[in-house]
Amino acid sequence: MTDLDKILHNLNNRPASLWNVMRHQLGYSIDCCDEIVSAVEEWMPNEHDTNSYEWNKCVRMLREQLWEQPE
Repeated sequence: MTDLDKILHNLNNRPASLWNVMRHQLGYSIDCCDEIVSAVEEWMPNEHDTNSYEWNKCVRMLREQLWEQPE
């Protein structure tokens, strides 16, 4: 496998969520991943009716990328 093949493989197979990065790339325990992602989720701003659509879209997208994605 060439260096380019390795780079492409890593790009195509990267974890889809913060939870997956911590669990599979960094080796954190399931409990630790759950606690950290929950804390980040609570820390994140909420969507607001008074804010622009782009703000709410961004917040929604970030929230969707926190938890483990089903395979």
